[in-house]
Amino acid sequence: MIDRGLAGAFPGAFPECHFLNTHTHTHTHNAHTQHNNNMSDVVANGDGNDIKSLTEFLAFLRRHVPDFNVECGEQPSFMTRNGPLLRIFADGGSLTTLPNTLDCLRSLETLSLCRNDIVALPNSIDRLSSLRRLSISINRLAVLPNAIGRLSSLRWLQLCHNQLTVLPKSIGRLSSLQCLYLTYNQLAALPNSIGRLSCLEALYLSNNQLSVLPKSIGHLFSLRRLYLNHNQLSVLPDSIDGLSSLQELHLIDNHLTVLPDTVEYLYDLVDLHLNDNRLTALPASIVDGMIDLDTLTLDGNPWETINPRKPEPRPQQQLQPQRLVDIATAFVYCEMLLLVTSSPL
Repeated sequence: MIDRGLAGAFPGAFPECHFLNTHTHTHTHNAHTQHNNNMSDVVANGDGNDIKSLTEFLAFLRRHVPDFNVECGEQPSFMTRNGPLLRIFADGGSLTTLPNTLDCLRSLETLSLCRNDIVALPNSIDRLSSLRRLSISINRLAVLPNAIGRLSSLRWLQLCHNQLTVLPKSIGRLSSLQCLYLTYNQLAALPNSIGRLSCLEALYLSNNQLSVLPKSIGHLFSLRRLYLNHNQLSVLPDSIDGLSSLQELHLIDNHLTVLPDTVEYLYDLVDLHLNDNRLTALPASIVDGMIDLDTLTLDGNPWETINPRKPEPRPQQQLQPQRLVDIATAFVYCEMLLLVTSSPL
């Protein structure tokens, strides 16, 4: 399961992009106060290329993010007076890059750099071998280095509101990743390697330019939530039935004209949102086969009919008697849904 302590809700208009809350950490110290004596004798280079120590790195941050915070472990360490540096929150500054040398941050578990002007990440990002949470939303990233795939401990990667057009193939090497936030970018396609993220539970891709999904997306067996609102998808791959753990599928405002028959095998699906597409027919299997479906939103489509095809028997799945419905009743239920305007998420 996803570590529920990874994020706090960020007040604003970005429901699919959560931000680390820098005000909930009981051991947080203001970097200006904690390291004032050391930093007073340090002048970091403007581009940070020659930074070799933790003190120099903190001084570098102070130049660009005056109100940044750090959180240390409780055990003493040679790295800081209060223990190893575990978390850095440097949001809302003027950072455009990070130092090329990050060896001084090998113990770091959380790095939050939201609301800066970062245009690129250094290849040395892979030196952050203990990093579990990386948040760089609301910046100006256009590409990611291949080295990001070597962050083997990473569980939470947040890259909302950037300028990404492609993802590196190495993204598939993030074997521990549970949450991937990519909303509000310019992605037109996903690499096939995305299907190697075996631990991924939440994938947020709304507000991009996706017109097709790779077949490999069906290999995300742990995925529970998939957000694809406001893209340009005209079809879904038949392999979507491989998302055996999927509970939420959001496809609002795409170009879908038909759904694959394999959708009926998403047995755990609870929420299905199909608003504002180009669907003219609805497979009967969506009602008759998805016995756990609680929310189905359909408004904004040019409906003509409901497909009367009776679904094939479902392999290795027993229907709950109390949820069995007559196929004619299912059609009436769907027709009623088409007359109701559901509020979009």
